[in-house]
Order: sequence, then structure tokens, then C-alpha cells
Amino acid sequence: NIFEPKVSLTSFKTNWLKYRKYISSHINIDLKINTGRDIDNSIEEFNDVVTNAAVLPTPNRNIKVFRKITNNEIEKLVNEKRQARREWQLSRSPSTLRQLKSAVRKLKKALKRDEEYNTENYIKHLCPNSSKKNSLWKAQKSFKPPVDSNMPIRHLNGNWARSNEEKANCFANHLEKVFQPNVPKNNFKLPTLPNIANESSVSIRTSTYEITKILKELNPKKSSGHDNITPKMLIELPNIAISVLSLLFNAILGFGYYPISWKKSQIILIDKP
Repeated sequence: NIFEPKVSLTSFKTNWLKYRKYISSHINIDLKINTGRDIDNSIEEFNDVVTNAAVLPTPNRNIKVFRKITNNEIEKLVNEKRQARREWQLSRSPSTLRQLKSAVRKLKKALKRDEEYNTENYIKHLCPNSSKKNSLWKAQKSFKPPVDSNMPIRHLNGNWARSNEEKANCFANHLEKVFQPNVPKNNFKLPTLPNIANESSVSIRTSTYEITKILKELNPKKSSGHDNITPKMLIELPNIAISVLSLLFNAILGFGYYPISWKKSQIILIDKP
């Protein structure tokens, strides 16, 4: 599948106390795991609880709308253009059409002069050593980045891949043919290891203490995966959620089953220059 751009579920305004309370009151601690399918269902349920707990205590981001300040001359020309357009729409006469075109030309020239003046004035006040808003280094960040090209994809049979599923299958077939294992230089074969999951003598288990220790070492600034769960969300998990994680990990080790949702990976294809 082709994943959509990730959306951050949390922010610096997230109430982590409410986050932990929501998880503690909604998480299922009575896990009945008998098959690998039960493991997949339990992990999906755990992910849903964590993501919902992150969305609810996070306030919506208020998008500020910046209104461009114009001078009185431009506002006057805008009103004249609107008046001329209104008169032309009512009469549809050639004289009112000429007045409308003249008002449009005057407005365009005034806007161009105002933009050139503001740009020249902004450049004059830039300073390479300033750490404020007039910094030259901060000015270059406002430049528009290059637009990523979204080139069309064609199958080997000549048909175009239109949907995301068709594009993903096309990329998968291409990568499968490109990346082939190298020819071995010797005939050495690794010995076959026994399946430790079926041996009763071998018991591998984890504990909440071990999981808590690993979570504390995570970098909270790292980005999330395809499930939108960030390291910060894992660090803020309550003790009851860590206990559920311990049960899931022990079930995975006991059955020797790897969850399907953890087998997903993200591949970024870079266009050739």
C-alpha cells in the first residue's frame, strides 16, 4: 500500500495526564490469546486505544490567517474596480467595459509597485549578523522549496497505474526484479536451528521492568511509524498499558508468531536526476 503523509496526533499542548487516564480506563487487560489471529486483534485494539488517547487531550491547532496590509491607494483602486465591474454587469455596454479594463490595469500596476517597494525595503534592512526577524538566514527559509514531481507510472504491459494500489504493486514488482540475491561464492550451508518456540525446555519471557527500561531510553523527538504512534506516546504510557505490552510480547514469544501489523515497512523511492 502507498501510505498517506503522516499526521502528528500530539503537540506541545497535549495533556499527558488525561492521556494516561484515558488509556487506564479504556484498555483491555483481560487478553484471551490462543492463536496468532488473537495476537493481531489485540495489537490493533491496543493501537486504537493509544491513538484515541492522544487525539482527545490534544487541542486543535488554531490556524492564524494573516491579512496583507495594503495602502489607501490600493484600497481605493479595488473599490473603483468593484464599482466598474458592477456597472458593467448591469449595463453590458462597451463604455463600462472600457472603464472596467482601465480600473483593472491601474490596480495591477499599483499592486506591482507596492510589491516592488516592499521587497526592496525588506532587502535593505536584512542583516547577516542579526538574530531577529531581519536576519538574512531566516529570510532564505521563506523561499519556496522545489516542487516534487509526481511522474506517471506505467506497467510493463503499457497500461497506466492510476490508483494507489496499482502504483504500489508496480513498485513492488519492479523492486522484486531489481534486488536479487548475489550468487554465493562457496557451497557452505548454515545448519538448521531447532524451533525454540516448540520446545518446552526453552522459555523466553519479558517483564514490565525490562519494557519500562527500554521505553525510558527512547528518543522522544523521533517520528512515528505507519501507526502514528510516536516514542513520546510510548514513554507516557501508564503502568497498566506496559503490563498489557508485556502480555503481548510474552504471547508472541510463546507462540513464535510475528504480528502482521509489525511486518509493514516504508520504502521511499527517489527519482533519478
